[in-house]
Amino acid sequence: MTGKELVVSLLGMPIGRLVPTRRGARFSYESEVAREHVGMPLLSLSLPVKARPYAEVGRTHLLAEARSWGMPSSDAEKIIDTTLERLAVGLACQRDVYPDAARRHEPGARRRLDALREQS
Repeated sequence: MTGKELVVSLLGMPIGRLVPTRRGARFSYESEVAREHVGMPLLSLSLPVKARPYAEVGRTHLLAEARSWGMPSSDAEKIIDTTLERLAVGLACQRDVYPDAARRHEPGARRRLDALREQS
């Protein structure tokens, strides 16, 4: 960052500031937010900064977020895999209930689930 601080807002309300430091930047919550939401995970993203917006969040990002909270990688992997399996079962169960939606959306959803399974 160069010189100016960045005000971070959520739903139009300033919630914090990103202030430049010699080694990068430091984020701090607005005092009102810190008082009202003390200890809550209001803003937590382990997404590396990059110039282009994220098109989608992948397995690597999910694992980084879990590790940032102190969760062991092996536990995070199990949770992700279990969740993906449950989503796949849910898609299959709803196929008969919503056949038109399934025809339109299930192939893409399955591709995204498969991609999350394959990422390391």
